[in-house]
Amino acid sequence: MGRELRGMMLLLIGMSLFPVGGCHRSVSRTTLQISIETTQPKPLPKGLSGFNVQLFASGVEPWDEDLLDRTTELAPGFIRVPGGAVTLAYDWRIGNLRREWVELLHIEEHPMKHWKNRQYKRLFHMEKKVRGKGYYTLRDMARMARKLATPLVYTANVRTDTPQSLGALARYTVEEGIKIAHWELCGEPFSWAYPGKAVQFWMDGKDYIENMSFYAEAIRKEIPDAEISVGFSFGDPEWKQEDFDQAIADYPPKFWDDFTFHWYPARGKETLEEAIPAVIEALETKATQLIDHYFLPLNAPLNPGVSITEFNSAGRGEYVRSLFSGLHAAEYLLRLSNHPNIKRIGYHQLFLHALNRKNAYDWTVWK
Repeated sequence: MGRELRGMMLLLIGMSLFPVGGCHRSVSRTTLQISIETTQPKPLPKGLSGFNVQLFASGVEPWDEDLLDRTTELAPGFIRVPGGAVTLAYDWRIGNLRREWVELLHIEEHPMKHWKNRQYKRLFHMEKKVRGKGYYTLRDMARMARKLATPLVYTANVRTDTPQSLGALARYTVEEGIKIAHWELCGEPFSWAYPGKAVQFWMDGKDYIENMSFYAEAIRKEIPDAEISVGFSFGDPEWKQEDFDQAIADYPPKFWDDFTFHWYPARGKETLEEAIPAVIEALETKATQLIDHYFLPLNAPLNPGVSITEFNSAGRGEYVRSLFSGLHAAEYLLRLSNHPNIKRIGYHQLFLHALNRKNAYDWTVWK
């Protein structure tokens, strides 16, 4: 079997609560039967499948030998760093989270209700634990990428850092001989653009994309051929996501080479009974349809491709560690593997799931 697909199968085994080769699980008075066929080769395109790393969520150092050995077996096509929510407060100059940037996510009003406060709790706890230690610089991450013989995707901090700082980072990568295959000016930007909210980084999609043009200009001043992406929403007809996406689509000129969105069909679901139907429905009705009939038309006439740099079923509780959650990951990857417009797909996240690592900064902040 292809090396990358074998890596995905190892990922499933690492994630599983159930034995591979067939399992039975009662779900809403039905029996779930799973049989995995591994005799037929199904190689994935080289470089397609990778991982969102998110170092600070794991407490694992990028030079950890066990990490490197086990990740090599997964044959990642790329690694994305620093990755996910930690990017909000990550300062490449110190290789750590900055307290003042973490505090920007703190909202006094309705502290238990607002989504940004949940992010604040996570990052505050991480920052407290790594203060004075845990400095993971881009050089360290590049060292990890070289050890794994895989490209590096960099998620730029465009919420609390500045275009000037990102330009300095691009210059630093040139001076250090660090190759960034892809610069991502996003994350999940629509979540930070609700008018009237207590903390707001951008007013709307137009404000977001106008700001990103300055970041892109700063990078390309140092690296003229840098590959840059901007971010759309999840593609859900709620939370004004469609308005956000349309504002990006209407922005001239399109200065990006690529765009990205994230895939979490079972987010918020905690039980197998809740999550499995949601994931099955999403695979059948959205997996390729979102790309072909929503995102690509929005990005027309520019059609450079899509980078889905975070994907997972995203259920919680018993579901997130179930074999079905892992099977969703493999199924989604295989369904999209031959899509002509997809550049890369990154599983979220390497440490907590694929390597069965415990969150070193107190698991309760992730519930």
